[in-house]
Amino acid sequence: MESMNFLIKPLDNTNYATWCSDIKVLLLERDCWDIVAEREAAPVVKGGDEIDARKLKEFNLRFNRAYTTIYMNASPQYRTIIEGLTNGAEAWEKLKIHCQPGSRARVMALKHEFFSTVIEPDENIGLYASKLSRIIEQLREAGHPVEDLDQCFQLMRYLPTEYENIIQTVYRWEDKDFKFPNVLEEILAEEARLRQRRSSSKETKFKRGNPKQPSRKKVSQDSVPNRHTSSEVRTNYLLEAVSSSEGGWILDSAATTHFCCDKDLFSKFEPVNNQTLVGAVDNITTPIKGKGTVHLKIGNVQIKLSNVAYAPELRKNLLSGPCFDKNGASFKGSKGKINVFHSNNELLFTVKLINGLYYVFPEYPCVSKCNVQNSKSVNIYGSILVPAVGLGDVTFPVVNVRKK
Repeated sequence: MESMNFLIKPLDNTNYATWCSDIKVLLLERDCWDIVAEREAAPVVKGGDEIDARKLKEFNLRFNRAYTTIYMNASPQYRTIIEGLTNGAEAWEKLKIHCQPGSRARVMALKHEFFSTVIEPDENIGLYASKLSRIIEQLREAGHPVEDLDQCFQLMRYLPTEYENIIQTVYRWEDKDFKFPNVLEEILAEEARLRQRRSSSKETKFKRGNPKQPSRKKVSQDSVPNRHTSSEVRTNYLLEAVSSSEGGWILDSAATTHFCCDKDLFSKFEPVNNQTLVGAVDNITTPIKGKGTVHLKIGNVQIKLSNVAYAPELRKNLLSGPCFDKNGASFKGSKGKINVFHSNNELLFTVKLINGLYYVFPEYPCVSKCNVQNSKSVNIYGSILVPAVGLGDVTFPVVNVRKK
């Protein structure tokens, strides 16, 4: 077989990890790696049979090639460490001991590197995961394997906010499935989906203009849903709620409970202390001052939200999509609208796309003293734990719905 050409940077005091990976590939190509890994030994005599001279010669050739490959790809100062050897396996192990001493200081340095590794802007998630995998393997070889929880935490820790939905889904997995390879597979699939969506958005915008020249006309976001600029994608619901003064409620697919910024809307209210809502963008925080009940009237539907968190510094209110979903609600969206259906398939309300977010503008029957005695009651009970927003161990019952 014709030998491949490799250009490998000689081993020095800065590149041992990458050098090992490169040399391993080169040794595999030269059919020498099993000798270095001590998985293959010289032919021996069995049952009085003579050793095949051809096989012995071929083994000795590969045995010598393993050592020369390692030696010639080390810098001059590192060659002195192994120059008295002829065994590739011994040379490999001696370089490993010299470059990766099993000291506590090295383990601490690897742990620091692991938790400091950050995904770069526009970096492929597969490349980011490979950097983490290399450090995980080094820690395992040093006798300090990284826990599955820490591996998955670091993999998802610095992902862009557009991955928030898939992250919340992964958090709900059972422990037996919450492993680094499984989480990586799910995130890579989400990355491919997001890339395809961005590509489809660009193609659609091009077709709406002149086929020979992209249209310069601004496309209305009310008529073309889910087609945002890169800056809009990076802006989460909490940032919009803090920075804008428009009214209404936002349907938030990442919020783990409902939030209201107007204390006058609560029909029942209970103060709370030392609780904070933490945002995913720029570490925005806002205090939680209480919890209670809010009544909404959207069209002919009366909705009772129980244990809504009161966050006075927000400028908008948040409806939790996961709370509705957990209690059997379903969602159907198209053309800048999302319809929210009860578990019995009756329409509860519709949210409309405005400036990249889905809004609904309800009335408040308890504030206006509306008479709802003739309403037909349909109750949905449930609860959800909300550690994601820094509310400790508070459990929120979700939604009660009454329809006329």
